[in-house]
Amino acid sequence: MNMITQRSFILSTSTGESTGKRFLKNGVPQGPVLVLTLFNIYISDMAETAARKYNYTDDLALTIQHLDKAFLERGFSSDMDRINNYFHQWRLTLSEAETTASFFHLNNHAATQQLCIQLQKQELPFNSHPVFGIPRRDTG
Repeated sequence: MNMITQRSFILSTSTGESTGKRFLKNGVPQGPVLVLTLFNIYISDMAETAARKYNYTDDLALTIQHLDKAFLERGFSSDMDRINNYFHQWRLTLSEAETTASFFHLNNHAATQQLCIQLQKQELPFNSHPVFGIPRRDTG
């Protein structure tokens, strides 16, 4: 229970200044293997989507297979709004830097097309080489 309740932190600068103790109100700690299980339990009631959802640790991928590009764009945009609302309700945040759209097609001429997926009326960046489930290195 100590791992997920009453977690606190103090911010300190290189000049020796620091904040008072602050308590975390959401999320789970990074690092321990148990955290992955806790995160999966935490999101187990995630909103239904038209797309299939795949998650690995704290990464989530949505996939839809369809011949009509406009159908894909509408479906993904609707799903992204639904997931964003769910995250907001549970005090989670989508990583804007890692949230991208990708398009895979068996027709080589169509493979270079980009999808226009919207999240809160903002177009998601297109990523032709997405990475899913690869551990990120801490840059801090």
